Amino acid sequence: MSRINRAAARYAGALLELANEAKTQEKVAADAREILRVIGENKDLQSLLKSPIVKPDDKKDILTKVFDNVQGLTLHTFGVMSNNRRLDLLEEVLESYLLALNSEKGFVNASVTTAVPLTDALRIKILTKVKTLSGKEGLLTENIDENIIGGFVLRVGDIEYNASLKNQFDQLKEVLVN
Repeated sequence: MSRINRAAARYAGALLELANEAKTQEKVAADAREILRVIGENKDLQSLLKSPIVKPDDKKDILTKVFDNVQGLTLHTFGVMSNNRRLDLLEEVLESYLLALNSEKGFVNASVTTAVPLTDALRIKILTKVKTLSGKEGLLTENIDENIIGGFVLRVGDIEYNASLKNQFDQLKEVLVN
């Protein structure tokens, strides 16, 4: 997940406030996860949203047709963002919404990158480390990257805990070169 820009954070904050008022936070979160999944799997849809050539109303119409089963509040968000010519930020807005909702519930998002899939025992140890670093229960996103060779890289908010073999080798190489 990339850094969320301020405009996306403002849209997400407004969406969360409205979802809280309507008591539809979880339904909007389910919409957000599904929309992010579909956009993530569809490069054409990603390109359409980022395109400065496609008119905002056309983008909104396509989104409304593709996601015809989402909450009214989610559809309203498409409309507001279309009117403000900001549908290119939709993924960031939805990611930011999910982060804000999790934070509101007392959770912190964390990501771990390993060279091989985590075992259940290691997953528990990593979630314990997340709680130690943040003071909150963690929601863990797992990534596989064989380039780190072994160990793991844990990101919790702005904190990075790099216990990868690649990092250790890089540090040793720097010491040897100097």
